[in-house]
Amino acid sequence: MSKADFNKIQKLLKTVTAYRISKATGIGDTTISRWVTGKTPIEKMSLENAIKLTKYAEELTMISAKELLETIKNNDVSYAIVNEDGAVYCNLGTSNIMDIYGYDSEDGRFYGVYGDAVGGQIDSRNASDDVILKAIQLMLGLGEPVKRSELSIGSDFKQTFVDGYFEAVELMKQSGLIQSQEENEKVNEWIEAHKDVVGSTVKHLSFGTGKVVEIKENTIVIDFEDKGRTSLALEAVVESDLLEF
Repeated sequence: MSKADFNKIQKLLKTVTAYRISKATGIGDTTISRWVTGKTPIEKMSLENAIKLTKYAEELTMISAKELLETIKNNDVSYAIVNEDGAVYCNLGTSNIMDIYGYDSEDGRFYGVYGDAVGGQIDSRNASDDVILKAIQLMLGLGEPVKRSELSIGSDFKQTFVDGYFEAVELMKQSGLIQSQEENEKVNEWIEAHKDVVGSTVKHLSFGTGKVVEIKENTIVIDFEDKGRTSLALEAVVESDLLEF
């Protein structure tokens, strides 16, 4: 069953004209204009209209995500994600900017998405284009893509964050990067197979080398050499195969 998402609806109403929304959804532009101006609270719209607007917002995001995927596949480029307040999404507690990127390395070209929102890093070396596309959609749901070369990294630089790995897991569930019905079984199997890893040295695809401190409540705590002690949601670790032992 289709669902209404008022966050997506609000973003749609702020960024797309009433005329264009009306043509795409069949909802009258006067009705849409009243939602835009706040004369009619969007929470009072019918479920039918809310679903229509959500679907249209998702269609536009998919179009943008596909275009961005083609861009990073063919260019050496990096896009940050900026929210409506002009703040740039970074990894929690750091100045490391989350991004959507294409990169030419000595070992060849690869492209993908980096940051807390996707549980670390998802790129063409370990994921299909379909998975990368879902990751891009997830990122575009947070804000607008801006080339990192165009960011102002001065005293006015503002940061924002995904609020921890559990929020990241929820985002990944919503985008289809993690299948809810399979996650508990996969995590339990992983825990069973890694009973004795506490104290072991591991390598994370994004955060580098660290030592496992503990595993509890579906999280693994690792003390990274560069990033320090960090809690990772096992759903993200298992689904994206983020750790090397």
